[in-house]
Amino acid sequence: MAVIQTVVVSLLPDLPRLTGASPGAVCWMVTATPVSGAVLAPVLVRAGTCTASDGCC
Repeated sequence: MAVIQTVVVSLLPDLPRLTGASPGAVCWMVTATPVSGAVLAPVLVRAGTCTASDGCC
């Protein structure tokens, strides 16, 4: 997660030029990266530990 965040932050000044998006829209990339990680982490952990005997599958 930290590596992805580092890549996004280091590219932040160049992303509007590279993508053609506004600087405000590009700033959401910095926010979306940790938010998606925070949301997906418990979901993926639950999916990884789910077994048929638990009744969750």
